[in-house]
Amino acid sequence: MSTPISKKFLREHMIGWPEQLRKEGSVYKYHKIQSLYKRNPETHRFDGRWSMEEFGALQEIEWEWTEKLDGMNIRIGFDPYVGDVLLVGGRTDKAEIPGRLRAAIESVGFLSYLKDASILWNDAPVTLIGEGIGSKIQRGADYHLGEPKNEFVLFDVNVGSRWLNRVNVEETARVLGIRSTPVIGTGTLLQAEEFVREGFASMLEGSAKAAEGLVVRPPVEMFGQWGQRIIAKVKTKDFA
Repeated sequence: MSTPISKKFLREHMIGWPEQLRKEGSVYKYHKIQSLYKRNPETHRFDGRWSMEEFGALQEIEWEWTEKLDGMNIRIGFDPYVGDVLLVGGRTDKAEIPGRLRAAIESVGFLSYLKDASILWNDAPVTLIGEGIGSKIQRGADYHLGEPKNEFVLFDVNVGSRWLNRVNVEETARVLGIRSTPVIGTGTLLQAEEFVREGFASMLEGSAKAAEGLVVRPPVEMFGQWGQRIIAKVKTKDFA
């Protein structure tokens, strides 16, 4: 029997609808990415139960693996119903974006690109989701060999209520002249866990940092019974 849905779960996982975005005057707020397993409430360690039933059902398929970067979640968007402005936010609207990272974002021609993309998609809101990395962001200095540098690395693209596939995400990054999170490979969920347990070096070019882990997703976009996106994070420190 399925577990009853909670309001907290809906807030963390449901897709942001364009009408809600326009009412709030904000860009898409990125959903929570679940770990593979649930945690014991006392020890806070994994207890072996899948955090989503869908992970168990899909555990044998080949999932796409990308590197999970250690930084600050950033949203960059444009909504024609809000106005001719570039909307920039962190994980929440109250998150403070470091000045060096904001300057790096402002140096890229995001607004022009997003306006063109919105027109192409019949005036839909367009949001780029990525990781702000670099000096003084988490432990990100080693992403740039100790240089005092920040950058936005693209991870996902949301158009209206649709998610673009990996090929289109990488093409978006190429056109904008920015980087996207490195593709690590493919494999089952248990293979991803085994890979991460051993630890691996970041595959972001120019990095001297150990990778935080993986973000894994099915080869095609999928959603659970409550509309939550099927995507997971697998972090090395969770298996230490």
